[in-house]
Amino acid sequence: MKKLLIHSNNTSFNNTELFPLAEQFVFDVDFDKDVDFYINENLTDGGLKQKLEKCDIVFIKVSLSKNYLEYFGLRLAYHIRLTKSIGTKAYMPIVFIAEESFQYLGLTHPEPSIFFTKGIYLIKESLDDYKKTLKWFIDGRIKPLDNFSSFVNSIIINPPANYLSHHSIANEWSILRWAKVLGIATEIEALKEVRISIESLLYYKFLQAKYPIEAEPEKAAFKINGKGRILYIDDEWNKGWNVVLEKFVSSCPDIVFETLKYDFKDKTHEEILAECKMKITSSNPDAVLLDLRLSNSDFTNSHNSLHLTGYKVLKAIKLINPGIQVIIFTASNKVWNFTELQITGCDDFVLKESPDLSTDAGYSRNAINKMASSVSNAFKMSFLKKVYLKMAEIEKQITVANNDEEADFHLRLKNNLNVAFKLLIDTKISAKYFNYAYLQLFQIIEDFSNLSYVFTNGLDCFVYVKDKEVCVNKTLIDKWETSISFTNKYMINHKVLPIAEKRKRLDTNYIVSAILIFRLGYDNSSALSWTDIYTIRNTKAAHFNIDDALNEEAIFTLLDFIKNFISPQKQKDNNVGKGLSVKSFEESVELLKRHFKR
Repeated sequence: MKKLLIHSNNTSFNNTELFPLAEQFVFDVDFDKDVDFYINENLTDGGLKQKLEKCDIVFIKVSLSKNYLEYFGLRLAYHIRLTKSIGTKAYMPIVFIAEESFQYLGLTHPEPSIFFTKGIYLIKESLDDYKKTLKWFIDGRIKPLDNFSSFVNSIIINPPANYLSHHSIANEWSILRWAKVLGIATEIEALKEVRISIESLLYYKFLQAKYPIEAEPEKAAFKINGKGRILYIDDEWNKGWNVVLEKFVSSCPDIVFETLKYDFKDKTHEEILAECKMKITSSNPDAVLLDLRLSNSDFTNSHNSLHLTGYKVLKAIKLINPGIQVIIFTASNKVWNFTELQITGCDDFVLKESPDLSTDAGYSRNAINKMASSVSNAFKMSFLKKVYLKMAEIEKQITVANNDEEADFHLRLKNNLNVAFKLLIDTKISAKYFNYAYLQLFQIIEDFSNLSYVFTNGLDCFVYVKDKEVCVNKTLIDKWETSISFTNKYMINHKVLPIAEKRKRLDTNYIVSAILIFRLGYDNSSALSWTDIYTIRNTKAAHFNIDDALNEEAIFTLLDFIKNFISPQKQKDNNVGKGLSVKSFEESVELLKRHFKR
């Protein structure tokens, strides 16, 4: 029988008559070294591994440090069971040496479940117990662990109580899982720190045993549709997430991926927010992958997403340009309030794979597919960024209201633009919202055309340009004159019609055409794509058909038209002299007489 004693020079069993020096390992961890790293180094490359490989049973002193209640002996036993590199030696019988009972140790140790698994024994530090144990081993009454799966399902290893540590665990766990699915070698320098943590820390060993990836998955390609710029903001970007995400988008040459390489440690909310705003402005991304917890203080406000730095960054992004798509990408799976985030403008949410989600063996692949879908949708919706800029340009056309009518129009203009923008956000749900937004924006054209300082509609109609009025049409006793007439488009063409053929109501096409020609100085109504806009309004926009739905290009064309149409600076008087002559006083009096005779 080959045996091994692990102690810290604190047991009478280290007598060479009981355990020769070759059968002893002195546990001597430095105070400044993490005990898990110390144990793992010795189990994988150190002297402990060599000694374990030569023995059939191991005796471990429960206390292996000056602080008796640290119970490092139990932690070592867990490591032995969960370390793959020692092979079947991980299952050998483990005999704990302590003066306390199972019950006492169970009550005083936070993770006592190993006591209730097969292959675990407890003896007092006495020669009789030692001899009895050897005899029982020889007789076959002391047996090794025979079912590793049962062992893993029977034990409980607690994650760190500190949420900051738990957050890091979820990040590191997810990084390695995603790296494997994406076919990234975890030996590369960028993932070295995470890999060492995964291999060394007891909690990770437990997770890997409980939620194993049975076989290395084949490298998977994840399709991302569209093109654009992505900015990644995360306090743990340098642990390997930037490498993983760069690999994720690497098969898409039309995607520019950038990471905010900022040292978030010990920074305040304000400092982080300022840095993020500056980067958003300079990078001009179409989509932002944003973590919620970016500062240390976020872990003390873990139950209210409104206090998190990432939430404040989200608000700042939407103030810069609400069309920038923001995907929340976080390990915070317990405290976030997605409703609050959506209200603020969050466009999607992808959860990093924290260990408690790993019960689903395909979670990593599904999460990466979700990310691919989220990024594709973000690029699809990124047209909103351009829409917002165009709408901002439209609002700038009227900066000062000269009268109440103009001030009221400006309020209605803002309202119509805001409603249209919200409708365009909903195009992610259905293409019909392009039609609704188009109709909403078209109201701006109709509203502007009805302003008294732009066009007046009556017996005689006038367009106003640079404080001048142009008579567009006039009603006489027995005839109706118009300065523009329609062939395949409206253009300057004076025409006299019998009064019976006078239009009872001027349509929007006629009024807008008159404004284009006489207020903006164009030759005909096809200027600024008006003919196409009006046709779309009355055919496609007013009658939704999924096979002939509108899209962002139709919206861009309409916004460009509105910008030029309402701009005071675009007025030109080159066609002012081509209007009709104003009715004489006598003609007006005669017309009134005829009217009252009826």
